[in-house]
Amino acid sequence: MAVGLGSDFACVTDLDPAFTVVSEKRCLAEAIARRLGTPAEHLFYDPDYGEDLSELIGSSTTAFVIQQRAEREGLKDDRCGAERGGRPRCPGVPDR
Repeated sequence: MAVGLGSDFACVTDLDPAFTVVSEKRCLAEAIARRLGTPAEHLFYDPDYGEDLSELIGSSTTAFVIQQRAEREGLKDDRCGAERGGRPRCPGVPDR
């Protein structure tokens, strides 16, 4: 069963001045990109939102740890969920 991924104004780091509307996979990708650029506990109304990976630039953190943190944060989006045997995944992201 197909699930709609929504639509929103284009906005990763700032609102698109042309108020471009993005939908489906692009909408989800931008939402996850915003999560990965927002410091943890930065939103008072959603303390579980955000994992600012830019803080890891130049650190000794391994690529594996960064990937795990990014995946964990991305899967917090309600549009990413368990499919096929309970393995969490996001629509449009190929299985490994």
